[in-house]
Amino acid sequence: MNAIVLKGARLIDPASGMDAAGDISIADGRIAEVGKITSHPTGARAIELPGCWVMPGLCDAHVHFRQPGFEHKETIATGSAAAARGGYTSVVCEPNTKPPIDNIAVVEEVARIAARDSLVKLRVKVCMTEGQRGDKAIDPAPLARNPIVAAVSDDGNPIIRRDVAAEACRLAARCGLPVSPHCEDSERSLADCLAMPDCEFAGREPFTNEDRFIRRDIECAEAAGAALHISHVSLAASLEMIRRAKVNGLAVTCEAAPHHLLLDSSCRIGGAMPLVNPPLRPAGDVATLGRALEDGLIDAIATDHAPHAADEKKAGARGLIGLECSLALIITGFVKTGRITPMRMAELMSAAPRRIFRLEPAALRPGAPGDIVVIDPDAQWTIDSSAFASKSRNCPYDGRRVSGRAILTIVSGRIVWEA
Repeated sequence: MNAIVLKGARLIDPASGMDAAGDISIADGRIAEVGKITSHPTGARAIELPGCWVMPGLCDAHVHFRQPGFEHKETIATGSAAAARGGYTSVVCEPNTKPPIDNIAVVEEVARIAARDSLVKLRVKVCMTEGQRGDKAIDPAPLARNPIVAAVSDDGNPIIRRDVAAEACRLAARCGLPVSPHCEDSERSLADCLAMPDCEFAGREPFTNEDRFIRRDIECAEAAGAALHISHVSLAASLEMIRRAKVNGLAVTCEAAPHHLLLDSSCRIGGAMPLVNPPLRPAGDVATLGRALEDGLIDAIATDHAPHAADEKKAGARGLIGLECSLALIITGFVKTGRITPMRMAELMSAAPRRIFRLEPAALRPGAPGDIVVIDPDAQWTIDSSAFASKSRNCPYDGRRVSGRAILTIVSGRIVWEA
């Protein structure tokens, strides 16, 4: 189909501030017309959308698609299908593949697979250190020549050595890539810290060093002149570090994951707390995160979609999936309750992630990419991970009744998901 006309919807666009009833026509991969459309090209598909919202497609800047190396967990094909069903038209993948994305050959392999298999626009973060080992920073400049590269990150294994973190920030700044660290303890980082004399992250209970890592990374990024984006913030103390950095004019942004916004450490699934890193936090931290989402301190929402096979999850693998239900969770938990507006949701889940990672902007204006999500905000459904497109089922929300669903996802003018 060369042309699509979306009619009678509520158009919500953070780029222009538009929030009004109207129509949109899409042709040749881009938005052709916005407003009251009375005629359209012969053969165009016209879709009536009373009561629905039309927004620029969602963007998830923190996903794990596992390919190459862990295709039993997820692939670019299955992960992008899950993204499309969730209303996402763009994603940014973490580099913890096998081999990790730390050299040109792996970047090119992922780009080739994405061009063949991905239903959505896919970018990647590349490693900050060789093999994600944390001991030698790599120069990302040669890798960044490939347009698929959006940022640098060592994913879930934070760099312990301050000199290595500082050098990684310097090299990223030199080629204009945002630095996107995971400021969290990991089993490896805890072991590395024990083996390191005078480690600055020693002396606390495991998995409580998030604010310390954030403070160190803010200092390194400031010295290097690098843009810093903090992944999946989970502690009130971390938010205070970020607030001070922003007040001081530093280029620091942050994201929160739906599970840290909606679940706390009292949550039990099958008698056990869902395992994720950072872990679920006490109710006080969750409440503080929610207020930070409302007042604008948190810049973006990202799912941290982390698929695992059932036997791995049973053995203690950390991570949850979220691409296919996060939109509904945010609508149910934050929009329907009046905590944020639909416009604020579109900023958090579409405009801000693209801006932070310097992706092509998406907007509801003529000439913009035809990357659009249509949402039925009143659709009632029960989350059932067995029906997901993702290969994995490690979802803590099974059986939860929610409101809101992506009913149409359009990428470059092509429908990639239709409920």
